[in-house]
Amino acid sequence: MAVLTYRYRLYPTTAQETKLRGWLESLRLLYNFALAERRDAYKAEQRSVSAYEQNRALPDLKKRFSRYAEIHSQVLQDAIFRLDRAFKRFFSGGGYPRFKVEGRYRSFTYPQATAFRILPGGKKIRLSGIGNVPIRYHRPHEGTPKTASIVHYPSGKWWLCITCEVPDVPIQDAPLTGFDLGLENYLTSSDGAVTKPVRSLKSAQKKLGREQRRLSRKRTGSNNRRKQRTKVARAHERVVNRRSDFLHKTSRCLVDSHDGLAFEKLSVRNMLKNHRLAKSISDASWSVFVSMTAYKAEKAGKPFVLVPPHDTSSRCSGCDALVPKTLKVRTHECLECGVVLDRDQNAAINIERRAGVARSYACGEAATTGEESHPHVDSSKQEALPFTAG
Repeated sequence: MAVLTYRYRLYPTTAQETKLRGWLESLRLLYNFALAERRDAYKAEQRSVSAYEQNRALPDLKKRFSRYAEIHSQVLQDAIFRLDRAFKRFFSGGGYPRFKVEGRYRSFTYPQATAFRILPGGKKIRLSGIGNVPIRYHRPHEGTPKTASIVHYPSGKWWLCITCEVPDVPIQDAPLTGFDLGLENYLTSSDGAVTKPVRSLKSAQKKLGREQRRLSRKRTGSNNRRKQRTKVARAHERVVNRRSDFLHKTSRCLVDSHDGLAFEKLSVRNMLKNHRLAKSISDASWSVFVSMTAYKAEKAGKPFVLVPPHDTSSRCSGCDALVPKTLKVRTHECLECGVVLDRDQNAAINIERRAGVARSYACGEAATTGEESHPHVDSSKQEALPFTAG
């Protein structure tokens, strides 16, 4: 089963928004209390407190404090499990869980579908403990709803995220088209089609800088500072929305117009170590784009393959010779076979040949088989992306 998440805008009334804010504050205090309990128990007794032990104390907590009595019991339990997941990440090498300051706890989750329901007409959603909240139900969700998360954005907007399970679509055998990601040209296909980047952050930098300078001049704790902080958050949100719109539309166009797709498995984290290009690479959001394309391809039943990225730009697509070049060189010229191509198109052709043909599938994941077009590529290093959506 695949997982998809649908996001809808909520428009709570004043009373409902007050209740939602109160829930978030109560859950923040519960999270901090549970974190303090675990920390103190380990310091005093060298004992670990489990999530189930803390959840067993919730009924008594609801009796003692009225602010928790009105909150859905499973929402309270989910806050404890959220802390438990934070500790699991810590034991896996992540950072130690931190206490949530005011305004830093921005979401809560109904872990079962029985706690929420879209009302007939699609104008409102019934949330247990909150009531019938107006919603912009712009498209119906597919599959079986599992969870619903209410998220309060720094810009002041409320969103509903419904996670659904959808059945897997059989992946069909199809030829693959290679695509190369870049900064000068965002996307170049093996047949020469080029997509230019949007550069949403670069185009909004002046406005962002202006709003942030205004924020720095406001007195700490004042209403003017609070209002300006919201303006800064909305400016950043517009950047994110513009980038997301570009990524969604471009990935949808690719999936609709090609039978199969092949990309490089880029190590974006390592590429961000280049301080001269880090901002541009972050703005490009290559990893997000590849993930979007992957789940759209899975939903459409089309193969999607990731290949090793080494030498795709320097390897000649005509004769397989190595033609080293710097980032400034945008044209591939091979002295051995005479091939002259755009640098990115040459890389896309190499990606397509390296991907081979997707022929067999297991558990909804594409597996590449068949012989390689170039002998220098190790077939054991070919990899298909595990599809996750949402």
